[in-house]
Formats: sequence, C-alpha cells, structure tokens
Amino acid sequence: MESTMKTEDLLAQYGTVSKLNPLTAPKLVHLFSREELMELLWISILRHLDFIDTLYSSADRDPTKRLLLVCDLNFSTTSETLRFSFSSYGPVERAVVAYDKKTGKSRSYGFVTFRNIDAALMILLSPTMEIDGRLVKIKLSNPRDSGSSSIADNKGKSLFVFLVFSFFLLLV
Repeated sequence: MESTMKTEDLLAQYGTVSKLNPLTAPKLVHLFSREELMELLWISILRHLDFIDTLYSSADRDPTKRLLLVCDLNFSTTSETLRFSFSSYGPVERAVVAYDKKTGKSRSYGFVTFRNIDAALMILLSPTMEIDGRLVKIKLSNPRDSGSSSIADNKGKSLFVFLVFSFFLLLV
C-alpha cells in the first residue's frame, strides 16, 4: 500500500468511516496516553512477532538508538580503553572520552556507539561496569523520555502516533 494514498482512495478501499481504518485510526490513537499506546503496541507485537525484526532493523539504522553515555570514568581512561571495555558486548562503532577543550583533561564521561542495537540492549540490562578501577554508570545518551518542553512532547507524541498508525497499516 502506498503511504501517499489520498483520502478518496482510502474511502474507496475501506468504505465508510464507521469502523477503524486508515482514516479514523490517527484520531482514535490520539485519545490514548503514551502508556496505553505502549501497552497496545506491545500486545500487537506479541501477536505479530515478525514486527520485532522491523524494530531491530530500525534501531540498527539509527545511531542515536545505539549511543550510550558512560559516566564517572577514571580521569586516566582513554577512548581506546573505553572501546576495549565495551567490545566484549559486540562490535563498537565509536568510543570517545570527552575532554575539556581548555585544560585537555578528561571530563570523566564518554560515549560508546555500537554497530547494532543488540549490544547496547545487553549493556543496559546491567548498566554498571568497572573500567580502570572505577565503577561507571551507563545509560542511553539521549533517552526519549527525558525532561523536555511541551513542544518537544507534542512532537514526540505526534511521531509516536505516526509510528503506531504505520504499524496499523502494516496489519491491514
């Protein structure tokens, strides 16, 4: 099905708008909270397990989904040490320790990007490890649910509604 179908084409294909279809689904989806939509999406995923492959593929294409923030690094930890410490979980695309531009000293945090989402998810199951004698904390670099403005919240919800609607179209 083309994603650019016109309203007339959708009406011809689905008939009246008295039941859920690509014309009414977006309006219905907006009635639910993010938590309710997540629960509904999870139920749909369990019924259509092949969709999990789509989720993984999408996450593998987007480096921000695979980017981890590593906090409380030892000031002597290097990017090479960071890469080596995480490489046992999977192929590391990039590992960088942040340095102060003026002093050249470590800012005691860094970033690790894996080549695939599997490795990042494995790390997040146990988000601490010891590197250079320090227990470091690991989290997603830019989590979607961080404190954000209402404009960002609305954009996020619109994107989420779009994704749920797209998933609905896959099921039709």
